[in-house]
Amino acid sequence: MRSPAGDDVLEKVAAEASRDAGRAAAAAGVTIRTAESVSELEALISVGEAVWGVNGTFASAEMRAIAFAGGVVLGAYDATDEGGGPVGFLVGFLGWNDGLHLHSHQTGVVAGRRGSGVGYALKLAQRDVCLSHGVEEVRWTFDPLVLRNTAFNLRRLGARAARFLPDFYGRMSDSVNSDDLSDRIEAVWRLADPLPSADPAPVPEAGGMLGVSARPAALISAGGRPEETGLPPSAGDHVAIPAEYLRLRQGDPGCARAWRLAVRRVLGAAYASGLRIGQVDGDGYVLTAGESG
Repeated sequence: MRSPAGDDVLEKVAAEASRDAGRAAAAAGVTIRTAESVSELEALISVGEAVWGVNGTFASAEMRAIAFAGGVVLGAYDATDEGGGPVGFLVGFLGWNDGLHLHSHQTGVVAGRRGSGVGYALKLAQRDVCLSHGVEEVRWTFDPLVLRNTAFNLRRLGARAARFLPDFYGRMSDSVNSDDLSDRIEAVWRLADPLPSADPAPVPEAGGMLGVSARPAALISAGGRPEETGLPPSAGDHVAIPAEYLRLRQGDPGCARAWRLAVRRVLGAAYASGLRIGQVDGDGYVLTAGESG
């Protein structure tokens, strides 16, 4: 496959990606390697079950088949205690709809290591592996109600929120998502693009919304509940998102469902009209004109 970026450019980008991955792993205090043996894969499945519960990740035979076929199956191990088992994992496989890419299905990190850079190190290791094989794009889906994950995908990695996919998985059986609608955004990460610089913007804190956006709004928070403005969405509009949706879903399922349906209507209309999530701020999203290709 001939690289859209050009062979010389891709070689340079791949070399830099390898250095980026090494720096990220060192900063997180982990080593990252490909998992291949049944015992290694079962250890990664244990991480998945710790994050999403039973049925939350691939079965052993499925994981073995993906690894055997050359899928990207990575484990992150504490650099000071590699024999202690993985602290995170990532699994993805090739796809070719709308062009060759890696579909990154899951990235999970054990509770004690979240927020320490392990997830970022896994994603940069994935980028390194893909570019070394001439694959220049990674895609995955994420929940638009989880503001922190959206901020990571767009601001930390530089991915694009390409498509809105309502109830993408149908009813899910894992312990995290089983009582919720599985609306998702498709992220598209062009690996030859430079990584974003360190992000100085505030990260949402627990306990509610941060600040009040001064932008025109398609969806606002009124006393902690969603309120749609009813205006046709346009570029520059703000879409409010609760800062801690997963906590809200546990404490007030009715309010969480109201947010889910309101965000579905607003983002569905926005994406249908050619808009997409372009920016993430402390209390939601800013819509921008869509990008073709």
